[in-house]
Parts: sequence; structure tokens; C-alpha cells
Amino acid sequence: MIEIEAKNIETAVKKAEQELGVSRKYIKYEIDTDKTQLFSRRGKKIVIKAEVDKTSYHPDLSPLLTLFKKETRYNIDFMFKKLDEKEIEVIITGKDSELFEKKDGELIIAFQYILNKAVGEKRAIIIKVDTENKYKKRKDKKMERILEKALKEIEEKGFFITNNLNPSDRKYLHIIASEEGVETESVGSGYYKKVKIFKKNEG
Repeated sequence: MIEIEAKNIETAVKKAEQELGVSRKYIKYEIDTDKTQLFSRRGKKIVIKAEVDKTSYHPDLSPLLTLFKKETRYNIDFMFKKLDEKEIEVIITGKDSELFEKKDGELIIAFQYILNKAVGEKRAIIIKVDTENKYKKRKDKKMERILEKALKEIEEKGFFITNNLNPSDRKYLHIIASEEGVETESVGSGYYKKVKIFKKNEG
């Protein structure tokens, strides 16, 4: 956080932009009422404390995302949520965010892949992508319900085969199934595949 002194708010914010190196829409600031003097004989003085809003700006991701917005002209914006030291969630907001949810979330999957390749691998972080409607979280819950159903059928038949799933859903299902002590394998070819879930040492 930096401290800025100026004759008015506008000038103070401009100085904050210069020192922080980001646009004002990415800056959080508050007026320091103890140091601000509005009726001093020496002249009016505004003092603000400013910092980069980490929920709306990320030094590694924001430049790339701004370029994406410019080139696609999508009516979207991005927010950032730090899950832990190694995971960041990019939340897509705005009118066109629903475009990312269409066709089984294919654009979310592709976008997440690109961000992890371009930034995540270099910075040793995992980047997750979702919409403000929590599309990805809803899909994960759906996979958890599928696994719950599968575990019941495995007890009777020994195995369970899902409907066709996209790569992201399959990956999540493989992970949570492993945590439940059952085996999984993808069945089929192409972008969409089924997942076979079965007891260990059984095919």
C-alpha cells in the first residue's frame, strides 16, 4: 500500500496509477482522514492510501486477459480468487460469460488450458477457470453424483459406464474415483469419451 498526497482526489488517483503501474479501475484507495486537510490556510491537501485490487488485477494474468478481451471483443471481465499459494481461480463475469458455458463448457476448458500453458507452468501455479454463475462448480457436483451412483451399481454389477464426457469432466471423475478406492479408464476415442468405473483388480 502506498500513500499519496495531492490537492484533490483526481490528482491523487492519477499519481497512484503512475506509482502502481495499473489503471485506476484496478486500484483500491481510501482517504486518510487524519492527514487530509480541507480547510487549512496553507491550502487543501488530500491524502489517500492506495493499493492494487488483487481481486480484479493479477500481474501475470491480467495483461493476457486484457489482450484476449480486445481481440475477441467479448463483453466480459475477470476477477481473481486466490485459493492457496499454488492455485488461482479466474472468474469470468459480464454479459458474454454465458458463451463460455455453451457446448458443455468447451470454451472454459480451452481457456483454462491456455492460461495454464502460458502462465501457470511458468509460475508453478494451477489456474482454474469458472464463470460467475459457478458453471464449473456445478459440473463438478454433477460428477460427484455420477460417482455416487456408480459406487452403488459397482456393488451389484462390478462396474459402471458413464455417458460421454468432455476431458475436464473425465479428469475430475478419475481423481475423485481414485479417492474412493475404485479404478477408472476412459472408453472410446475423440474429444468425448465414456468412463468405466470398476473395482480394483477387476475389468
